[in-house]
Amino acid sequence: MFRSILLPTDGSQYSLEAGKYAIDIARHYGSRLLIVYVVPVSVAYVLSLRGKLEQTQELFKEGERSVEAIKKMCDESKVLSETRVVEGDPALEILRIAEAEAIDLLVVGARRKGRAAAFTVGSVSDVILAEAPCPVMVVGG
Repeated sequence: MFRSILLPTDGSQYSLEAGKYAIDIARHYGSRLLIVYVVPVSVAYVLSLRGKLEQTQELFKEGERSVEAIKKMCDESKVLSETRVVEGDPALEILRIAEAEAIDLLVVGARRKGRAAAFTVGSVSDVILAEAPCPVMVVGG
């Protein structure tokens, strides 16, 4: 049913929790898990313009640490996984990868919001829910 699963991560506890679900589903179905960290292009661009190359590189290192932490969990669970750290608009990049890789399930972590915050839009998970080319599982924190 789910041959390819996409797990976007931002290194947060919510992403790690979503990772546990994604790994469990991947193990159950024998799926490949693609773990992706997106460095926001706007942040990287501004830092590079200001000559903050070390801070820009740190964003990519944080991405590598984030995907590798989940890959380690995959290896321990004997789940086939692949990691990527890319640059771009997080929601758009995740959607692009989901389409290009023919992803069957997207698993995302999201913070729970209070009633007032529930009416705000713009989070990455909101955009993914609205535009994804496949089913989306949202794991709340």
